[in-house]
Amino acid sequence: MSGDRYTAIVLNTTTAVNGRSLTITLTPKQECLVIINAIEIFEIIPTESKTLLEEVRALQTLKKALGLPSRFGWNGDPCVPQEHPWTGVDCQLDRNSSKWVIDGL
Repeated sequence: MSGDRYTAIVLNTTTAVNGRSLTITLTPKQECLVIINAIEIFEIIPTESKTLLEEVRALQTLKKALGLPSRFGWNGDPCVPQEHPWTGVDCQLDRNSSKWVIDGL
């Protein structure tokens, strides 16, 4: 994914985990050596209300249309967890639906 040999790539993502373990599977696309230097868990955050599905899909469509790479970080739910929303995305809780909505970009 990095595009060159000896080139680092940093992926930031929020992942929901059920239970006490996380399994990571690496599948090379071609004959090459895959090296993981580090995996860091910043914090474990309890599940919150999610962002409205229509709004998540709209931002995913925008990400695809702009050709933003995975390392940009727009992965998972854009508003949850609140401590780590997507870069450049403002969220607000809709009290009627108990869902997060996109308030601005």
